[in-house]
Amino acid sequence: MTMPKVKEECVLAVLQKATHTNTMEGFALNWMHQFVEDQPALARQLSTWITHYDEDISDEVVNGFVAMVGVMLESIRTQIEANELEEGENDDA
Repeated sequence: MTMPKVKEECVLAVLQKATHTNTMEGFALNWMHQFVEDQPALARQLSTWITHYDEDISDEVVNGFVAMVGVMLESIRTQIEANELEEGENDDA
């Protein structure tokens, strides 16, 4: 499967949900906990990167980076789901 082209509406929906339910820091923390469960190999790599630069960057930058990665991956996941729904509707027509 190729990576879908994520539509701006999808990204905006993810951002709105992330900021509506929490702060971006809270979103980053909640997202990372779920990411560790869902994608342990990728989470280990992200964690390695974060701890490698831990002393050189602030917590605010780390939280912002994790939030950005979370929004990007959630946007891709959401776009895949939207595409699957759209394909299902086209199959029913």
